[in-house]
Amino acid sequence: MKKIKKLMTLAVAATMAASFAGCNMVERTNESKGKTVLAKVGDTKITRDDVDKELKSMIDQLKQQYGDDYESNESVKTNLKKSREQRLDYLVTKAVMMQSKSKYDVNISDDEVEKQVDDQINQYKEQFGDEYETQLEQAGYDDESLREMLKEGIILDQVYAAMTSDIEVTDEDIENYYNENQDTYTYDAGADVLHLLFQPEKDSEGNILAGAEDAAKAKAEAARQEVLSGKSLKEVSEEEQFKGSLYQDLGRLTFENSGMVEEFANGFKSLPANQVSEPVKTSYGYHLIVNTTVYPERTLEPLNDSLKTTISETLKQTKEQDVFKSKLDELKEELKVKTYEDKL
Repeated sequence: MKKIKKLMTLAVAATMAASFAGCNMVERTNESKGKTVLAKVGDTKITRDDVDKELKSMIDQLKQQYGDDYESNESVKTNLKKSREQRLDYLVTKAVMMQSKSKYDVNISDDEVEKQVDDQINQYKEQFGDEYETQLEQAGYDDESLREMLKEGIILDQVYAAMTSDIEVTDEDIENYYNENQDTYTYDAGADVLHLLFQPEKDSEGNILAGAEDAAKAKAEAARQEVLSGKSLKEVSEEEQFKGSLYQDLGRLTFENSGMVEEFANGFKSLPANQVSEPVKTSYGYHLIVNTTVYPERTLEPLNDSLKTTISETLKQTKEQDVFKSKLDELKEELKVKTYEDKL
């Protein structure tokens, strides 16, 4: 009997040992995965842990939803791989730029960097208030790592600006772009539309209170009289008696397929320029509508100063991206960058 008990004890011990060994094996496997080098930038190595740290919030959510074995789900695994590829590309780009800052004479002082970091952190604290520490933790940062990330961001902005500093957009570039993309700046018949909405008061469950629709209509009619007396919709919306009304500049809307509800669309279609409509009832409430400009037929927007500025900014961004990519590729060659995405 004693021998049997002894054998049973040994068997249990062996099972437990095997179990612990298995756990250790999993731990070592996960640890070794984390240390897997996914890229080399000069002397800098980027590991799986570095990539996953960037995706902490996402991975934490996956663990909550699918458990620790979340990567056994093929859909999750595929999407996570794509996210890892994107973050790896970002980390490689960041490392290349940080190692190239001296090449582009980026010499921002430590004091200036610290000042900008302090300003950004104070903005975050003001934005999140008591939730700041929670938000910080959920994003995968502590105070030290946040400061480091912000410092890098400031330097990266400086490097990017230096890499793309020789960008120039000429008047000829703007005119060529305008002529080649006239469809983009050609609009169907329509109008530039402003409106002021008076919504009926609702209870906590979203039900319109008794008499609230009549009250909203009465306010709209009173506001219309203010507009007829010479005030703008925006000025009227700021008056105390019309507090709670919603003023919006809707920009240019086409008479056909405007995307607005039918009653509103019908309300602005036949409205002459710079005249205020009667209150227009929709499911949202009562609207006052003003067409500041009416375009009775399909028109091409003229190449005025405002449009030139818009096109110039578009071209500048495109040129910056092209130049940055080209220079980044050159820097990657100089630094002998290697990536091992097959190990993701």
